[in-house]
Amino acid sequence: MVKDKQELSNGKESLYKGDLQMSMIFREEKIFDREVVGLKDLRINLSELVAKAINGFEEIISGNAKVGGKTASIIATNVLDDILEVYRFNPVFSYDEETKQHEIKLEEISVYASGDTQEEALKVLVDLVIDNTIEFLENKELYMRIPEMKKKFPYFLRLYHCNSLEELIGVLNLDNLKI
Repeated sequence: MVKDKQELSNGKESLYKGDLQMSMIFREEKIFDREVVGLKDLRINLSELVAKAINGFEEIISGNAKVGGKTASIIATNVLDDILEVYRFNPVFSYDEETKQHEIKLEEISVYASGDTQEEALKVLVDLVIDNTIEFLENKELYMRIPEMKKKFPYFLRLYHCNSLEELIGVLNLDNLKI
């Protein structure tokens, strides 16, 4: 437990915990100095800045630099895909004896499907995933205001980056099953 706190003239603050004295330095400035490219400079140098993002693995941050408002980042798509890889799907399979239905759940995006056979359930699931991804991204302005839905955004973004049905099935962790 901290007993006493004392401000020192050199910008450090001493904390006393028991008989130990601890010093901490508090910084008023930002920890990392990130350059924000103004909108005018972005328009003038867009080709060069995109090339830096793609070839130089740089994050280009742009916004109204004078106002200090919100910003946007430009990063290479392959870098974004690498970042999104941590959002993994863990399908849950079950069989309901009462209804004689095969069930598959993707709790990460709240998509659930069932069918008379596992193959049928998989086809229904893939169709629902595609439909839900389109729906989410078309209405993201609404969904991003809802905390529970906002958490699903990177999962839907990862799905949206799939270029084929085969890739989508792999991302969903269903590639060991037949569809």
